[in-house]
Amino acid sequence: MKHDWEEPTRADYAAKGLGSRSGFGEKPALLIVDFSNGFTDPASPLGGNFDSQVDVTARLLAKFRAGCFPVVYTTVAYDPDFNDAGIFIEKIPALSLLVKGSKWVEIDRRIAPVKGDEVIVKKYASAFFGTELDRYFHG
Repeated sequence: MKHDWEEPTRADYAAKGLGSRSGFGEKPALLIVDFSNGFTDPASPLGGNFDSQVDVTARLLAKFRAGCFPVVYTTVAYDPDFNDAGIFIEKIPALSLLVKGSKWVEIDRRIAPVKGDEVIVKKYASAFFGTELDRYFHG
C-alpha cells in the first residue's frame, strides 16, 4: 500500500544523501518510540492522526515477530506530582497529560506489546537518556 507521504519523503531523503540501507546487522531488534495513545489518538490534546504510520509499524512488527526478533517500545510517563519530569514539563506543559497509569501512556492497541516484548518508560525526548534502553541492547 502506498502512502501519500512516501514519495516526497524518499525524494527529500535522496536529495540530502539520507536513507541508505545498512541491512539488519547481527542482532536486529525493533524499537517503536512513543506510539502511545497520548500521541496516536486524535482525541488526545497531544495526539494526531497517525493511522498510516501505525499501519506501517504493524506490518513491520508482524515481520519482526515472525522472525522471533526482540521488540522494544518506549512511552513517556510521569508520576502524578511530576517530580520526575524535571524542567521538560515546564518546556512542554502539554506533557502533563502523560501520567503513569493513564490510558494516554499505554501503547496503541493496534500495535500493543505481547508477552516477551519490552516497554521502557522515558521522561525526555531521547529513548536512551536516563532509560534502561542502552543496557537492554548491550547488556
